[in-house]
Amino acid sequence: MIKDILTTEIIKSDYKKEFRSSIKIVIILSIVLALLSLLIIYLFSYLKTPLLFLEILILLPAMVFAFICLAVIFDSYKDYITIKREQFKIVTDEIIGYQEKETYISSPFLSSFSHPYILEFKSYGNYCIPARENYTKSRNYSLTDKDVFNYTTVGDTFYLVITKKRKILLAYNTKLFEFKENI
Repeated sequence: MIKDILTTEIIKSDYKKEFRSSIKIVIILSIVLALLSLLIIYLFSYLKTPLLFLEILILLPAMVFAFICLAVIFDSYKDYITIKREQFKIVTDEIIGYQEKETYISSPFLSSFSHPYILEFKSYGNYCIPARENYTKSRNYSLTDKDVFNYTTVGDTFYLVITKKRKILLAYNTKLFEFKENI
């Protein structure tokens, strides 16, 4: 079997694509929610009775969602900077199990946040395979999340891209890739 060469530049490019797709969805959802909130305020402003309590009650979930979106953006941006500055480690770890979530809502609009497939590693914990095209810079193995999951067996070794806090950012199967540090 032919293995693709995995380099730091390919890792950076793969993560940049993942970062952009997840941030794009968060920004779109935030804009839609902000416009919806403004529409509600506009509609309530034409009513003659004071319904401030109702406005606050409706806008409170929108504000909570906005704070969650900001937290997601901040966390994703921290990981993106870690990759961009090459402050990550590449380690190998073995698969001890994998699972498919039974409760999964398939939506192309929310695909960046849905992770129906989980890989369980011996030393570094779980990795949720992003529901999108993975390994996009690979010449031979641009795979969907389901393909990555189906191609994995217990005992497979993966190259894991991890942060200082041992968070798995990306995972590459060693059956498909060979890591070369300096090319």
